[in-house]
Amino acid sequence: MTVRETERSSETKTTKATKTTKVTRKRASRGEGDKLRFEILEVADRLLLEAGSEDAVSIQMIANGVGCTPPAIYMHFADKDALMREVCVRHFMNFVSALQDASTDDADPFDQLMTRGRAYLEFGLQHPEVYRILFMQPAGKAVRDVSGSPADFFAMFAPAVESCIKSGLFADRDPFVLACSMWASIHGLTSLMIANPDFPWPPLEEIFVLDVMAMVTGAAPRSGNTDDSLSG
Repeated sequence: MTVRETERSSETKTTKATKTTKVTRKRASRGEGDKLRFEILEVADRLLLEAGSEDAVSIQMIANGVGCTPPAIYMHFADKDALMREVCVRHFMNFVSALQDASTDDADPFDQLMTRGRAYLEFGLQHPEVYRILFMQPAGKAVRDVSGSPADFFAMFAPAVESCIKSGLFADRDPFVLACSMWASIHGLTSLMIANPDFPWPPLEEIFVLDVMAMVTGAAPRSGNTDDSLSG
């Protein structure tokens, strides 16, 4: 059985369990292929955010939402993975752009970490469904293809971390390890606030600054004993 036949078989089962409103769409005129492609992406995006998982969205559901047939979708995308990959690419690029726009590369290194860390948190809170799909659940194939390598993300943080090490603000450690630790910290805060929106959180800026202070304290050089290993 081919990949496409497998998808269609699974879509039949999914459609029985999940109902979507079928939209009747007029046949596209010649030259309107780009418009249909855009509509397919928009509907796939909406369904993905509503379902929270690419596995819960089928080609038939997308076709129903657009008002076209599954073969019309396959004229624009090789398979469902290709379609979902493009949807996720758009969200991941928006995420990366938000961090890039928050600070220039020639800004003070510590200010870069602060402003981009704040932008990371704000993006997650403003787009909780997107953040959940990208970072808070076992990644589907499309998400792994897009964000499986943190190269773009680290390219904005690792140099600033390295500069903070050279200036003496951070201890002389592996910049990659420190960047990973800081990512884990800001991700943990973002995830907690998304998963528990009704918790009486302190003001965003206050809790963010305290989180950064904890990271800086942990990364700062230690006086006296320089052995950073954990003791039992």
